[in-house]
Amino acid sequence: MDNSEQLNQAKVELKALKEENAQLRKQLTAALQGKNVSESPLVLNETHESLIAKEQSYRTLLLNLPGMVYRCKNDKNWTMVLLNDGVTALTAYPKNDFLEGRVFYSSLIHPEDRKKVWDDIQSSLAENQAFELSYRIIDAFGKLRWVWERGRRITDVVTGNTYLEGLILDITSQKNSELQIERSELKFRTFFNQIRDAIFVFPILPDRFGTFEEINHIALNLLAYSAEEMATMSFTDICPDVVALENWSRKLGNKNPLVFECRLRAKDGSFTDCEISAQIFIQDEQKMIIAVARDIRDRKRQLEQLRLAMEKAKEADRLKSAFLSNISHEIRTPLNSIIGFSDVLEKGDFDPDSMKEFASIIKNSGHMLLSVVTDIVEIAQIESKQININNERLSILDLLLEVMTAFQPLAKKKGIKLISQIPTDIPDFFSDPFYVRKIIDHLLANAIKYTTEGSVHLSCSTENNKVLINVSDTGPGIESKDRANIFELFYRATNNVNITHSGTGLGLSISRGLARLMGGDLYYVPLEPNGSEFVLVLPFDELKLNPSDMSLENNSDPSKKSRILIADDLEVNFVYLKELVRSLNAEIVHAWNGQEVVDVIGKMDFDLILMDVRMPVLNGIDALKQVKQNKPDLPVIVQTAYASEGEGQKYLDMGFDGFLAKPVRRNQLLQEIGRFIS
Repeated sequence: MDNSEQLNQAKVELKALKEENAQLRKQLTAALQGKNVSESPLVLNETHESLIAKEQSYRTLLLNLPGMVYRCKNDKNWTMVLLNDGVTALTAYPKNDFLEGRVFYSSLIHPEDRKKVWDDIQSSLAENQAFELSYRIIDAFGKLRWVWERGRRITDVVTGNTYLEGLILDITSQKNSELQIERSELKFRTFFNQIRDAIFVFPILPDRFGTFEEINHIALNLLAYSAEEMATMSFTDICPDVVALENWSRKLGNKNPLVFECRLRAKDGSFTDCEISAQIFIQDEQKMIIAVARDIRDRKRQLEQLRLAMEKAKEADRLKSAFLSNISHEIRTPLNSIIGFSDVLEKGDFDPDSMKEFASIIKNSGHMLLSVVTDIVEIAQIESKQININNERLSILDLLLEVMTAFQPLAKKKGIKLISQIPTDIPDFFSDPFYVRKIIDHLLANAIKYTTEGSVHLSCSTENNKVLINVSDTGPGIESKDRANIFELFYRATNNVNITHSGTGLGLSISRGLARLMGGDLYYVPLEPNGSEFVLVLPFDELKLNPSDMSLENNSDPSKKSRILIADDLEVNFVYLKELVRSLNAEIVHAWNGQEVVDVIGKMDFDLILMDVRMPVLNGIDALKQVKQNKPDLPVIVQTAYASEGEGQKYLDMGFDGFLAKPVRRNQLLQEIGRFIS
């Protein structure tokens, strides 16, 4: 018989015994108070003998009940006046140690429980109720035991003394089982809520899925419902796709879990792609399902990225093969000319004009081959980040005007207009002039190459600490299907627009790579109905001019206006120089050739002439001779693109007062002019 059965039996027997004892006490009291014996069915002697017998029987029963049966005083020590032998089995102390005052039961109660036990018992007694509680004691061997106690207050009707009577049972094994269950439950609950997947537990009813009985925190966070809301919902409420899964119960009847993909619907109506693993189990004869849902959105994104990467790798491989085929052509074509005409020159005897023509072909082919090799090396350096960006002071105004000057003849040769829109108030800033020029050169060369009629525009502006350089054209443009790939390596190999034009197809890749190395970028913008626009974006770190740079402008006398004659047969060169000297408070006059220079100085006085060397009708050198004959004190500064190192002195020896090599830099120009105009 286990402790619970013993306890129930003890309660029944104790109740009957107490009822009988109370009746006996009542009869004994009446007899002792001199009441009519006839009122009681017992005479005094018979009552006394019966009471003794009943008391012995009562004590015998109490002493043989399982557990510790006690009667004690309601004092702080709970001094015992009656105990059965069960006290020794419970506490490991002899019974007489308690009855003779050597051990007090209160000292056995665990210190942490002692006050609560006292308070709970006194609270029940104050309400004239029986008390029932469980707590810990420490036995004679120092062993911790859990006990259950039930008792009540009694009053001796003879003596009037108040006692506590009750039963104490050892429930250590049951309590340990409960604690073990609690620990297991805590461990399960911790695991249940800490697992990274959403978990749903619900019953299978005859015609539907039952409402959720267990949901972990991950499920609540995933679907944004509260626990109270989900307690009224079923799996079909959050997984509308589940109705399309046929024979769920049959499939779940297998030993292996049912695994499938579906979408779970959150409270806001959004869906999450999940992989569900569902398994059936039995709980209290009820079929239950535990469904574990894993969010697979990241996995799907990764798979999609992997698929795109594989496609990109295949496309790159295809483009590389096309590039190798194309680059072979680009290399073999100039090599064929170089080797062929070298062989011709070696074996033949040609007149000087033919030899000059053949040498020119070999030279041009060599430049073509060098360009191909340079592109290949440069793209490798960009990809390995081995290019060093040298940030220095850059005058974008000077650079763009130089570029316009350089490309004007090419545009004129093709019969298209080269138009610029360059504000003159853009300050200098830090960047790499060499690579900025390289990118713009490539964009302009491409625009002119693919534009058969119309115009090419070059413009510049600043916006949000950025410098924007735009190159647009009225050419055929780029088809929409190709626009996303134009900056990819080797893309030119598959672009039909390029079939009639030579090139490696690396130019745009190189240009964007250089732009990004400088902290900027390069974008493509389609124009309607035809045409293309490329936008070079550079970081704009404005530089203030040094006092020495501004000395000429600052020292200019507003009341005295100088007059400068600019002689150049190209309008773009004139516009460029005019912009450079705009701040000098000078009147600018333009002469298209040397003869106009000679004619105009006879009609007007000038403080300075900027003379180009190569001009139609009368070149700059011959014009200088006539200028010096008429006005020997008039300063003439030569500006030429045909000057090599050391030739500056040659021009000074010819009679020029100053020398500027093209491309003309603003600071150089101002310093040279400052020598003659204060």
